Amino acid sequence: MDNKLKVEFTRDDLIKICYWIVLKYREDNYHQQNAGSRRDLLGGFFDRWINRAPESLIFKQLLKDKTYDVVNDYFIYDSKSDKNSPDVLGLVDSNGDVVRFSYYDNGTWVHVEDMPFIEMKTFREDQNLITIPESQFDENHYYVIVESHVAEDYLISLFIDDFFQEEVFNSLKIDESFIESDINNNLLFPKKIDKLNSLGYFKLLGIYKGSDLLPFAKKISFGTKPRYMKNISKAYYNKSNYDEELTTGIYTPDIEDVFIPISIQLKDYSKLVLKNNYKSYSGVQVKGGVNINGVNLTDGYFRINYSQFDKKSEVTELFLTKGAVSLLGKDSTNNLLSIFEKLIANIDNDK
Repeated sequence: MDNKLKVEFTRDDLIKICYWIVLKYREDNYHQQNAGSRRDLLGGFFDRWINRAPESLIFKQLLKDKTYDVVNDYFIYDSKSDKNSPDVLGLVDSNGDVVRFSYYDNGTWVHVEDMPFIEMKTFREDQNLITIPESQFDENHYYVIVESHVAEDYLISLFIDDFFQEEVFNSLKIDESFIESDINNNLLFPKKIDKLNSLGYFKLLGIYKGSDLLPFAKKISFGTKPRYMKNISKAYYNKSNYDEELTTGIYTPDIEDVFIPISIQLKDYSKLVLKNNYKSYSGVQVKGGVNINGVNLTDGYFRINYSQFDKKSEVTELFLTKGAVSLLGKDSTNNLLSIFEKLIANIDNDK
């Protein structure tokens, strides 16, 4: 059973983050590049920054019974300022008293010694990989890993009622007398667009120290296209070129090419036997029950199918699979929240 924290994404939440995005779009000319280079229009800017939404929503839910909240970075910077802000600047209690984790000093952010440094990383439900640029990774930082289940057409919830009128839909229909034939059904006939009843939600996969992510990570240098587990399918084997028993922990195929580690968790009295190993898949036999990268399997033969990352990174990054981190990672959520409690208690003691 999935017991991960889920936070609903409401229309009010969307309005707040979109207002900030429009402010940033108008004021921050950093996204507007020279003639001949890419220049984002507002629609693309929304998609680039919408993942800032869970930065406040996740902690708001985690701290819902507390008398304090986190302070997120809603500052807007000019092109000369360093882009090194943490995602959580500090804490603020109900009296307005502040605990600073970092402070801005003449164009750059300075981390306060012994204070937590928190980064939010949000990925779509259908993204198997977590990526962290090497420049943003530190073993002592906290990484809040969030999975987005937000509707892809989220923006239509902000459209006025006139948009959803039947007359607008009907005005776009073309007389079918223009169709001589369509035996391959290439023409699509969409349904009328209705208002969204739900925008979806964000799911907290966990909060992890950088040092606890390293066992699941692979550092990928510029230009490398690693392979990762895409899915698992049923298989049948008459012969094999391996007969290696795998144990609970991290597994990386020992063949040519670069692979992102996957996680294995065996249930009691179960076995997982490697039967085949290729660049495109690993063949395994399951005896009993096993969880591979978050996928539960019982008795039978299976293929762990690999896919190659479809773009070359422009910087060196750490690559991890969501399943491996969620299954075997050491979750530090409670540890971080206990640090918050002590910091807030110190405010009261100093009064």
